[in-house]
Amino acid sequence: MAIPNPPRIPLTYEEKLLYICTKLNNHPQTLSARSTLGLTFGTAKSRKAILALSENAISPSKPSQSSSSSPGKKKLDPLTDAIVSSMAASTASMPTQEEMQAAIHEAKPVPEANLSATKVEDVYTLESLIGTPTLRQVPVQDWISTIEAGEAVKTRSRFVSHRLEHL
Repeated sequence: MAIPNPPRIPLTYEEKLLYICTKLNNHPQTLSARSTLGLTFGTAKSRKAILALSENAISPSKPSQSSSSSPGKKKLDPLTDAIVSSMAASTASMPTQEEMQAAIHEAKPVPEANLSATKVEDVYTLESLIGTPTLRQVPVQDWISTIEAGEAVKTRSRFVSHRLEHL
């Protein structure tokens, strides 16, 4: 596309090819070139990462067809077959997702709710929220005797002291 300036000049048109550039990050040649450059000019940390990737890479191999197996199934090479069988043996005793969720739910300290309660205050009792052993450890007898005597209860928290006065 061209816009002539000034419009009187004759224009000549030439046919050009349009090149579409795409990103070739995942192309195998690009990856090998990157790793070669990284190994040559990279830092020690990048060289170590490239070497770790190449060590842990599983090379793709064409599985051979077994004559005894069905036509839809492919026979795995011995290494892959050993890995898959060891994974199946080690994961056989693992719990399912539902079993793990049930175990997590049972382990949570969720208080029992009174579903037949008509008031919000009656849904959870104090014993179900805090627990009877903990309630027995809280020294409230001094507070009760002070309140019955008509005196102000003194605590470290002013909020607690004022709340006790209103009881």
